[in-house]
Amino acid sequence: MNGDKQKKFRAKNAVVCVVIALIVAIAGLVAYSEKVQKIWFIENIKQAIEEMINPSTTETDDVTTVDVTGILPGDVGNHVCSEYYISKYDETNHWNECKICGKEYDKVAHILVDNGWSMGSSNNCHESNVHKFSCNCGYNKTTTEGRKKHRTLRKQYAQTGDYAEFCDDCLMGFNIHKCVKNDGTEINCNNPGICSICNYNYTESYLVHIIYVEREGDLYCYSCKRKLGTMTRNFLEKVQDNVYKWHVSINFDSNDSVSYTSEIKPFNYFNIELTQKSDKQLSNKVYTDEQLITVNGYSEMVSQFHSGAWMEIDGKILGLNYYVDAKLDTVSPEITSIDYNSIS
Repeated sequence: MNGDKQKKFRAKNAVVCVVIALIVAIAGLVAYSEKVQKIWFIENIKQAIEEMINPSTTETDDVTTVDVTGILPGDVGNHVCSEYYISKYDETNHWNECKICGKEYDKVAHILVDNGWSMGSSNNCHESNVHKFSCNCGYNKTTTEGRKKHRTLRKQYAQTGDYAEFCDDCLMGFNIHKCVKNDGTEINCNNPGICSICNYNYTESYLVHIIYVEREGDLYCYSCKRKLGTMTRNFLEKVQDNVYKWHVSINFDSNDSVSYTSEIKPFNYFNIELTQKSDKQLSNKVYTDEQLITVNGYSEMVSQFHSGAWMEIDGKILGLNYYVDAKLDTVSPEITSIDYNSIS
């Protein structure tokens, strides 16, 4: 028996020696990187040897787990912070911070550069006009301090039952709302009354039907949603270079009494000289507009032509507004001569 025990003891010692040799060899490979602390390394060696000599039958609860995720080369306790700087800032200061230990260095106040106003100067009171500042650390700041105040707001009670207030300078709208009566119903051309929000009295004679249309199909009043007719044509034809014809045709519902009152003057957003001549007719409840457009310049801009008419439908005023998208593909200007002095 004693001989068997000695054999087992020698075998166990041999295994322990092999384990220690392997651990030391591995230690030699990783020691130069110093990714784990020396104390952690030695303690784990001792624990491994003890476990080989006296294996436990139950799991131990006193094992220490060290999380080394994200630790860079270099002992955490002896690293050089300046090698791990990251730049940080808040609303007041900027500084360098070590991403290993979190220490802050070189904290100083921002030196702000004035980048001017977003809409040119402080004299524009529009809400989007802000004063911009920046620091070379990456911090940016905007403020409205010093911006011109809005002028007295102009109240507008639309004939559709919509309310808004406008600045006389920047034309920005405020306090916009859809007017409603005390019973909660919306005020519109078929439901006059006093607004429970702004207290304006919308009389039946003040409210009107409004149509905004830019494509063929059924037409509905913007305010009361009543179907009033159908647009059957709305397109722009290029007759020749610089000349276009806009064709519009609307059929009003057969049960309605319709009459033409006056023209809504044509207009557009093209920044070139052009003329719009309308020929607006109403016959048998069919409204047509054959509009001749002559362009006296060159533009690649895509925009819209606008036109319309004031009418009466069943004794109530109708504001008819129609639009068409257009790209004025006119003849481009020819360069007949060029010299060195004209090139900038």
